[in-house]
Amino acid sequence: MAIDTIKLMAYIDEETANKIMNFCTLRQAIDLSTGDCLYEITTGSLAGSYDSRISIKVAKDFEYYVVVECSLHKIILGHNVYGGTDDMLAGVNYLHNFLQNLIGIQFPFCFRKWKLMRIDLAEVFELDCFEAVQEWFKGLNACDYPRRKVRRYGLESICAYGSTTGLKFYHKGVEFWAHDRKRLKNLNYDLFELQEKANRILRTEVEIKARKLKSMYGEYPMIGKVKYADLLNVYDVEVKRFLKEGCNDMKMVRNVNDVNFRLNEMYSDQLAGQLLGTWYRLTTLGEDGTKKVIKKATYYRHVKLLKDAGISWHGTDVVKLENSIVPADFVPVRSDRRRLIGECIEMDEKLNEFRVAVAC
Repeated sequence: MAIDTIKLMAYIDEETANKIMNFCTLRQAIDLSTGDCLYEITTGSLAGSYDSRISIKVAKDFEYYVVVECSLHKIILGHNVYGGTDDMLAGVNYLHNFLQNLIGIQFPFCFRKWKLMRIDLAEVFELDCFEAVQEWFKGLNACDYPRRKVRRYGLESICAYGSTTGLKFYHKGVEFWAHDRKRLKNLNYDLFELQEKANRILRTEVEIKARKLKSMYGEYPMIGKVKYADLLNVYDVEVKRFLKEGCNDMKMVRNVNDVNFRLNEMYSDQLAGQLLGTWYRLTTLGEDGTKKVIKKATYYRHVKLLKDAGISWHGTDVVKLENSIVPADFVPVRSDRRRLIGECIEMDEKLNEFRVAVAC
């Protein structure tokens, strides 16, 4: 698990507020020798995970406060293809130091003053090739999300956003080519290698919004009070609700012969036959279509029994008859063996001194 976009708030004095506002009137820093943008400040909201800008806003209620929003992964590493950190305290400590050096002021000490207003958690899964990631999106046929509108963007991404959380699956290779490649061209990266890596990556992000954090903690929580296990639970629930495939250790099956064998292995002949019929409808009609042709109670009972049996109706050989290049047991959940875990070397090196500072 890696932390991507993070949004923090802290109360500040009037002098600090004025310094930040004066700094933010200069929105960009340009390297005149190359013409490259070293960093970009905005006073608006960020567009999403591909946004490399830093949003810094100063406002006042009873006193002045500053709101900072950025991709923590990109601030530390320059890209967010893989190798991010789940060490929230060290990451925020790094960001705190980065902002102080950037603006030339002293912010309040982060863990006692910075409050969390948003955090995006991401997992990346590496498949065999670019086409396998595309095929996964093609196989995600007619899936829905309770009380949320699902938006699809070809074979590139699928999103479901609500008032408390947001969920996004996307092909990192397509996004990297469109948004990050040019920005990183003069930095010390092998862009060909990064692009090749990104081409094989399916990325999953769960955005935990302000309203959700308030419901979890009663208010915007101080960074030092946030329990990472709470955030992981939100991530798992959101992904499982969308995929409806659970996170059990049973090998997932999705092809006709495997599904038929699994059903007959676990259930009576009569029930296995009924479940197979529902599974066929799910693969061809989708979830919304299946709900229209069978009773509501039967639908939910059959879906539960199919999930309990480790059976998927996404990316099946009913819809796609040729040999699939997506592994039959692949599900983008944290228990899948294709999940890339751990910080990359560069991330570890950059955070080391800040882990010491946190420990002290």
